[in-house]
Amino acid sequence: MSFADWVYLLLGGYLILMGLLGVNLKILWLTITFRIKFYDFEDLYGRTFARILFIVMGALVLVFHFMIMSELESFIGI
Repeated sequence: MSFADWVYLLLGGYLILMGLLGVNLKILWLTITFRIKFYDFEDLYGRTFARILFIVMGALVLVFHFMIMSELESFIGI
């Protein structure tokens, strides 16, 4: 496994784990003007939907890297 595989695995695993546990449901956002904003998904969307959203986002990160990008790399020949 390459370094990128480990980074995507850690990021996706972190999002899924936080969604399952229901803690730290916050996203750090860096704007175009380099301002740092924190979005608390629990306050914005409610506890249950925020947990579901984190689990789905984590799964999408893993699917994107391990399924879509690997197929694209083999198709292009990288």
